[in-house]
Amino acid sequence: MLNLERRRVFVLKAIIFIILSIAALIGGLELFMPGELFRPVVLIPLVIILLALTAFVYRIYRILSSKLTRRGSERPHLRNKRKVVLDIILVVLLCLAITSGMWAHDRSVRNNQLLDAHQHFSVVIHGDVSEQRVNNTLIELEKQLSRLRSKYKPTNTYSIIKVELYTDYEQLKEETSGSEWAGAFVIFESGKPVIHLPAEQGGNFFTRLPATTTSGHELTHVVMHELVGPELMATIPLWFHEGLAEYESKRGFQNSGKRVLTRLSLWLCKSKVLDNDPIILHAPTSSETSIIFYSASYEFVDYIVSKHGGDTPQRILNDMVVQGKSFEDAFRDEVGSTLDETYQRWVSSFF
Repeated sequence: MLNLERRRVFVLKAIIFIILSIAALIGGLELFMPGELFRPVVLIPLVIILLALTAFVYRIYRILSSKLTRRGSERPHLRNKRKVVLDIILVVLLCLAITSGMWAHDRSVRNNQLLDAHQHFSVVIHGDVSEQRVNNTLIELEKQLSRLRSKYKPTNTYSIIKVELYTDYEQLKEETSGSEWAGAFVIFESGKPVIHLPAEQGGNFFTRLPATTTSGHELTHVVMHELVGPELMATIPLWFHEGLAEYESKRGFQNSGKRVLTRLSLWLCKSKVLDNDPIILHAPTSSETSIIFYSASYEFVDYIVSKHGGDTPQRILNDMVVQGKSFEDAFRDEVGSTLDETYQRWVSSFF
């Protein structure tokens, strides 16, 4: 009787532990796509939880199998078969519980994000873009807009941002007059932003691919415009516009593979980057120079942030808005050296 009571208490504790573990797992994930489970910030707590749950499954298995071993009338191979079946059932139920919880939470969060997105964006669709692709794009736009506005805190924000969605890059290039090598772009019509970009891919919780960096890149331009206004925007050099947009859209390059490719592209064009006339001071004129320009601008901004703090870009922009400084003066005051001196130090450290 005592052993039975202890087992009941243990089972109750185990059930509570499962509920708390699933809640911790769900709460710890920002995005509920399978690919996101392998980010270091998620993988470590996930491994800890799974190890604890494995220990729990083993404990339940030991409790229940002990009852089976006392049934002397049963044949050994039958008892072993029941043990295996029981083990499989427990693992399957556990996986189903976690997966269903993640799916339900993902659906709830995305529905809320989609409702918010409709408050901030108006969409014009070009071509055959499915509703699922439209929704995935709106959700990514909403996530990036919320993150960027929270970080840069612009005082004058656009109530509605117009978005022109295309099926792919080729259609965007055919129907717009943007740069030939630009995968997306933002223009300001009557002082209001219009973003042109290819729609994100479709897919549900189990099949959708990670979002591209396009939305974050273009929205960085929009938020910068909200922060400093159109007049000051025109005085900021292009390398800062694009370098900061690349930095924010990639969020520090969580994908190490892409980071390697970016650095490799610069190494392959080393002579052009090391030219006495810095390449980042000139707007790209072709697809080749565009790749070098964007890569160098990103790496230069990343260098500035790593050496002088993550809020350095905000401080530079705020100096221009609040104190009326030029970009060059704000840069020198916040970084502690001129643009040319800082650029040369980056070149020396990078190559």
